[in-house]
Amino acid sequence: MKWMDKGRRRSVFKTFLISYIVILLFPLCIGAYIFQRVENTMIINENKANLGLLEQVKLVTENRFNEVDKIALQFASDPKLQWSLNHIDEEYAKNQINLLEIMNSIRSVTNTNSFISHFFVYFKNTDSILTSTGKADSNMYFDDIFRFSGKSTEEVKRELFTGDHLRTYLPSAEVREKEKTSTVITYIQSLPIGETSNISGYLVMLINEQEIDQLIEQIEKLYHSDIYIVDEHQQIIMSTSKENELNKATIPLINLESGYSLFRQNNESMILSHTTDNNGWKYISVLPKKVVLKQIIMLKNWALSLILLLLFVGIIISIVLARRNYNPIREVVKTIMEEKNYTKNLAINEFDFIKQAISRATVHGRTF
Repeated sequence: MKWMDKGRRRSVFKTFLISYIVILLFPLCIGAYIFQRVENTMIINENKANLGLLEQVKLVTENRFNEVDKIALQFASDPKLQWSLNHIDEEYAKNQINLLEIMNSIRSVTNTNSFISHFFVYFKNTDSILTSTGKADSNMYFDDIFRFSGKSTEEVKRELFTGDHLRTYLPSAEVREKEKTSTVITYIQSLPIGETSNISGYLVMLINEQEIDQLIEQIEKLYHSDIYIVDEHQQIIMSTSKENELNKATIPLINLESGYSLFRQNNESMILSHTTDNNGWKYISVLPKKVVLKQIIMLKNWALSLILLLLFVGIIISIVLARRNYNPIREVVKTIMEEKNYTKNLAINEFDFIKQAISRATVHGRTF
């Protein structure tokens, strides 16, 4: 029997079925809402964990860079070095003794501090380089002993020994000493400290980038992210990214002291986490959002599959229960309709039909 042929007609069976489905959907909707909240919480926790690791890298790296500053200050304040920077021909023997002691001090630093791979002093008055092993003409040193890959001797000297430098860091570069190649971050301090015009020399330390790589390795392995260290002038000091440059969209995002935010890169959603040290340097982590959401997406797919399964089973059960409750009503309607004088055309549903039948039977004095 059809009860939706016209207008408002609706079978009681459909009413039962819709009621059961609504009851089924109510807890499912609540569960979906709770899961969405849990998902957002998991994303926040993942971002906080990534930022926490970045904070650890910042603290350790900042301490190591502070060591470099202290060593530079210690050497710059050494009376022997100050005397040698300003005396060429005077008291030759004294100058040689001073240089020997300075060499020993340099050797002590490079032997005990793995963070500093190379250390030398440039004497402007003699255009020479003093290292832990000896003294050499600057041109010969950068031509034959120690080379910066992709740069000529003149380019290196112009970059290192021109103008005043106050704890200046240059971006990571590849250097070659004999057959050994390494990647270093260059630290430059002009001498004397604070002098801007009468500069007599430069103190240069080359920081082993591998030491920093070991610090950030745990973040790379865990999140497969690109790590950047950016100085206060927005210059990238080092990076684990092959491109070695930041997306322009990230610049406004790192103005705050620390935090995490979203941006798009190559049509892919990315998460940027950053923190700032006391010198204004930024430690930045950039990774695809899908990496952070990998486990969350797996959990979400599992939950969605479970919800669909429960929905399917729930609909089947709703149909069974609706039929179970509807069958007695259908039998009553069927019995009434066996009387030729009754019609369902004006009834809205089975209950309305039964009501009309009872009313008519009462009027005509009939009984069932």
